[in-house]
Amino acid sequence: MDKKNKIIVIVGATASGKSSLGIRLAKHLSSEIINADSRLFYRGLNIGTAKPTKSELSITKHHLIDILDPDEKFTLNNFLILVRRQIQKLHNEKKIPIIIGGSGQYIWSLVEGWNIPNVKPDTELRSNLEKQLNQNGIEHLQVMLKNLSKKLYGQTDLLNPRRIIRSIEIAKSSEDNKVQKNKNLTYDSFILGLNAERKLLHSRVRSRVNKMVNDGFIKEINTLLAKGYDSSLQSMSSIGYKEFINYVNGEYSKEEAIEKTIISTNRLIRNQNNWFKQSDDRICWINNNDEEKNFNLVKNAIKKWIKT
Repeated sequence: MDKKNKIIVIVGATASGKSSLGIRLAKHLSSEIINADSRLFYRGLNIGTAKPTKSELSITKHHLIDILDPDEKFTLNNFLILVRRQIQKLHNEKKIPIIIGGSGQYIWSLVEGWNIPNVKPDTELRSNLEKQLNQNGIEHLQVMLKNLSKKLYGQTDLLNPRRIIRSIEIAKSSEDNKVQKNKNLTYDSFILGLNAERKLLHSRVRSRVNKMVNDGFIKEINTLLAKGYDSSLQSMSSIGYKEFINYVNGEYSKEEAIEKTIISTNRLIRNQNNWFKQSDDRICWINNNDEEKNFNLVKNAIKKWIKT
């Protein structure tokens, strides 16, 4: 079978079962997984990100996990450079890379062949936007970005203030620097979407957050804070971390931190559903309610795709 230029992409909302399916599929295809979840890049952020366990990592090789310290900066362009390099390595080994993630901006930038403009950070603008964020909230920045560039607005993770600020920087630069799509940077992609009922996802989210606490999430937070990593960092502003840092600092009770994490995660799921739409005919959707049946469907669909 011709595996040249082919990639498999598994998308879907948080708690939809992407990781377990990906591991199983990688084993079936004798392939490897490339992470496209921005939270998994950081070392030490394990429990709160539901990072694959040592047992899961031993089943199949994963890439782009634990590649950064929590205080290291990492951009979308950094991701594209690394992921394209890793895809090429796997193609050279006659393997079909399996890309897994719920970060819509990262997924579509890869699939659609985005060229990210080389716009230098504007510290004065960033400082001003940070003040506006603190005074007026994230919605204010969302509106500002939309007014500047509807294209960039549609390509930005609107729940992440740092990415909104970066997009505003790009939007305020020259027209030549706007994000473009390059067909030469695209792949023959099989995009598999995992669908689950909203009630089931919400139930899984609550169970996941409670398990995080039982597995030592608060200890993980304290360890990170003791090393000097605080909530101002991009990594530590991830869902769960910011809420439980407020608990550790005495601003929330444990129950409040749990509930706020659940609410933020469910809001993330709604945002992910905007990135990965049921109506998008590029995505092959399956209802993830019968693991064995679904896996057979996936295997057959991929087998047909490989032959095309």
